[in-house]
Amino acid sequence: MVVHLIHPGKAPPWREDDVPLERRGISATWLFELVAGVQERFNEPRARAIVEAERAEGHNKAGLYGRHDMPDMRVPTIPNVVYLNAHGFVTRSVKPVTEETKVPLYALVPEEFRGPPDTFVSHAWNALLVGPSRQRIGTLDALKALGDKYVWIDFICYNQHVFDDISRDMLRIMEAIGHVSVCATPMPIYNRAWCLWELYCAQQAGTGLDLRVCPGFRNDKILSVNGLYRSFKGLENARSSSARDQQTIHDAFIQKYGGVEQANAALNALIEEKFSGAWHELQPRDGPLEFSPTPFVADQKTIARGFHEPYWLPGFLDSDVYGSDKSVGELFVYGGVYAGSLAEMQVALDRMGPQEAEFARAIANKDLGAVRALLRAGLPPGHADRGPRANRRGGPSRRA
Repeated sequence: MVVHLIHPGKAPPWREDDVPLERRGISATWLFELVAGVQERFNEPRARAIVEAERAEGHNKAGLYGRHDMPDMRVPTIPNVVYLNAHGFVTRSVKPVTEETKVPLYALVPEEFRGPPDTFVSHAWNALLVGPSRQRIGTLDALKALGDKYVWIDFICYNQHVFDDISRDMLRIMEAIGHVSVCATPMPIYNRAWCLWELYCAQQAGTGLDLRVCPGFRNDKILSVNGLYRSFKGLENARSSSARDQQTIHDAFIQKYGGVEQANAALNALIEEKFSGAWHELQPRDGPLEFSPTPFVADQKTIARGFHEPYWLPGFLDSDVYGSDKSVGELFVYGGVYAGSLAEMQVALDRMGPQEAEFARAIANKDLGAVRALLRAGLPPGHADRGPRANRRGGPSRRA
């Protein structure tokens, strides 16, 4: 059995200078297993509810057929599947585990999974860390091809209780490591000030830089790489959760390039230089994306496009983001993910009353039971015409 973390009470004493920041590498395989295990644990209430529901439904059906005369059992509500992003993982896992000792999670990583980092990981904190088993679109999914290499990733290696001059740290760390891995997921990355700063530091440090996408569906690759490409909307529009960090990064770019216009031109050129190979399948920044049903390795010159709706596994967008009040679909829409008609649908739903929106979702989901229940509750049938149309595969937005 792999021990993923040392118990805080059994960990050796820790000082921040015990292991320099730039030497804090962790196994990419270990990291994936840690986060996937935490996500699985957060989904245990759902797994238990499914077992209890199946048992109750079997019991009640047996009573209906006269096999016993015991009272019906209550069928529990089954919680939604939950997924983690970096925000949820840090607030619900990293900080609680390290709260008493105020150490980085790295201090609790067993020695056998530590080593000098081979690459610095640049990623969006809003992106899911581990996607569904049949649609690997998470940050750590993109790193799986690294195998047993060691990575430097902020939420493990940086002390989440101590924040000094992070912007200066990034440049020093990248110079020492010599390589950067940019994780492309559906979540935009270069509308975030910190991600732009990391790209800038990689250029300043002269490091190697690779774009990481989990091998899988071609449409996921098109969505992820073009999402990264389209995400840069100008330095003036790049945001950070910290106004101070945002201003510091903005000022550094202005000092380097002389003005916003010059900085934007330089960053645009850098993004196109690094991520515009034939494999990336970049498309124009404006207009709908075109997807292809052809295999991941098909000849780029002969692919047939024309589908404008991204594919999502059924029910995936209705799943919850752990530690937030959003569904995955809402996280994607408000985070700027290219979502086809989902974005239009969400705007329409936001303008409706709660009962109308619920009816619209039921219609789009083809949930006959929910439609009948709402009609019995008194919702006029004419309201069905006011709902958004589900024009994507996998169902519409929030829970029906």
